[in-house]
Amino acid sequence: YFALNKGLSIGKASVNFNGTEELPITLTFQGDDESKWKGVYFQDDSDNTVRSSMTYTTITNAGYGSDYNANLYLNKTSQPSMSNCVFANAEGHGLRLVESSPSIVSCSFSGNSECGIYLSNSAPSCVDCSMSGNAYGVYYGTTNFNASYNSVTVTGNDVGLYSCSPNRNFIFNPEEISISGNVADIAVAGGQITGDLTW
Repeated sequence: YFALNKGLSIGKASVNFNGTEELPITLTFQGDDESKWKGVYFQDDSDNTVRSSMTYTTITNAGYGSDYNANLYLNKTSQPSMSNCVFANAEGHGLRLVESSPSIVSCSFSGNSECGIYLSNSAPSCVDCSMSGNAYGVYYGTTNFNASYNSVTVTGNDVGLYSCSPNRNFIFNPEEISISGNVADIAVAGGQITGDLTW
């Protein structure tokens, strides 16, 4: 449990959250009030000759304040790899990625006040994941992204997938990512299109 306005910041270190299906790990706030701790932050040197992982780990009710704005915030790193994790009920994003490219397998993102996954210049690999009950399932905060999907479901969000700009190709294989049952499945901000693009 974490105290008011506290969080976990990880730099150049190998940190492994080795939960199991029988004994999962939960990181959350110590008090009765929800969303009063910062969350977990992997700094830009957290993949400098080191490797970290999260397995059967739940991070919930984080994102308090403006520092991380997420349950889990990755800044310019490929770490940690994530499998069978839950990122829920953040005061902000379930997972915030800035110039980061982690592997995400069999994870769920639900009930977050902003985005299930927020991407800025990031290229995560998402396999067998779900986003539901968020303001945005997946939010592209920049036009420079290259996320890959396999067996991903985005449903029951206010907006399934959002792009901050129309000025990029927008192609999704429904066998790789299923976007349906959201208030708006896909939303794109207005703006200038400067070349030939495919939607």
